[in-house]
Amino acid sequence: MGKNAIDFKREHSIVSSSVGQTSSDVVTRKKPKPIKCMNIFKLALAALPTIVFGVFTIVFTLQQGAAARATREQDQRQADVTNRRILFKEYMDDMRDLLLDENFEQNINKSLLQIRVQTLTVLMYLDPARKRDVFIFLYESRLIRHDHTPNIDIRGADFSGMKLIQTSTQSCEFPFLHLPGVYLENTTFDGCTLIDAVFENSSMAGSKFILSDLLRANFQNTNVTKAQFHDDQLYQTKFTGAYLVQSIIHGGVVQNMDLTNVDLYQCIIGDELLNPIVYLGFKPNILMNTRIPNGSFSNINSQNLILSDQAETECHLNFTSHWRDVKNNDPMKIIHFQANVPANVSQVGDDCFFIIDKDLTSYQHISVQNFSHMIDLKLAMFNLSAWFGLKNPNDMDSLLATIHFSPNRNSIDVASSIFKFDTVPATFSCQYHSGEDKIYSAIAGVYCV
Repeated sequence: MGKNAIDFKREHSIVSSSVGQTSSDVVTRKKPKPIKCMNIFKLALAALPTIVFGVFTIVFTLQQGAAARATREQDQRQADVTNRRILFKEYMDDMRDLLLDENFEQNINKSLLQIRVQTLTVLMYLDPARKRDVFIFLYESRLIRHDHTPNIDIRGADFSGMKLIQTSTQSCEFPFLHLPGVYLENTTFDGCTLIDAVFENSSMAGSKFILSDLLRANFQNTNVTKAQFHDDQLYQTKFTGAYLVQSIIHGGVVQNMDLTNVDLYQCIIGDELLNPIVYLGFKPNILMNTRIPNGSFSNINSQNLILSDQAETECHLNFTSHWRDVKNNDPMKIIHFQANVPANVSQVGDDCFFIIDKDLTSYQHISVQNFSHMIDLKLAMFNLSAWFGLKNPNDMDSLLATIHFSPNRNSIDVASSIFKFDTVPATFSCQYHSGEDKIYSAIAGVYCV
């Protein structure tokens, strides 16, 4: 018993000792954690100066780069200003020497060409303020006025961005201004006199006209998209074929304006423009083939476009100048039914007829420019009809009727229609719908074979 008791105590002592040792080991493992965190903190603290220095270096480098870039941009702007000043001075000196040259009149064509070339070139590099100076110089030199000669062909010149404002110290009087085919985008005319001014075929998108006198001004075929007209004198102003999409016309005098073939789509206008009140003998505005703000067309012209379509109207002349022989450019002859046609031929319609000899082609140019917006939108269609007969009913003959379309009078055909008649008398009618191409001119011809 005593031995067993001793053994029991030893076992328990061993167990207790073992358990106590195990607890001690657990405590020993937990103690290094604060030491490890301290090491990480010390490491981060040691690396902090390097990180701060690196960040400072990056920020400083970026600031230096931005400062250097700003300096370069400032230097470049200053250089551009200097270059523009030099270019402007050289241009003005050259123009002064040229205009004061005693041989200017003798070499007028060469001199005007030189002015045109130098003007178009220098305007490419000038800012709007100096463009304005060039503009005023040319106007005061009477080189861009259509009431004086000589004047220069300034087409293609870029005057965009100018601000022409009438003030107590600055005049804005430019009657008879002649600027066809130029760039005047985002240009401001404030309180200016532009009576009889010509802006035909120019690009004037985004321009502003404020309290300006545009009496009889010409904006024919001009791009005036997103332009603004506020309280202007627009009496007898011609906008034929112009683009006024998303423009604003507010207040002012809007009487007797020619808005033929004008695109007013999404334009902000008052009722006084579309339905003006006629007073004091003023004529209403001309709205023919005009696209109004809602996208529809008003008063489409459906009249005959062929001139002298009936020989009866010029029968007393025995010829018509509207139809010409292709070979000799001679006018087409007219015959009177009673005097020239055999008795066995029945009369058709009136007493007078055009006559085409064998192997002869007669033609007539027809402008459809006033239908250009409908053509561009593929909404135009033409109808061609005619009656043909023979002077001698016993003849066996044939005839060709053709119509050719082109963008302008002297350009290459983009479409054509040919009709052949092996037996006459004959009546024909045809229609043609505009396609992808822009067709603004047509030639109608008849050929006797």
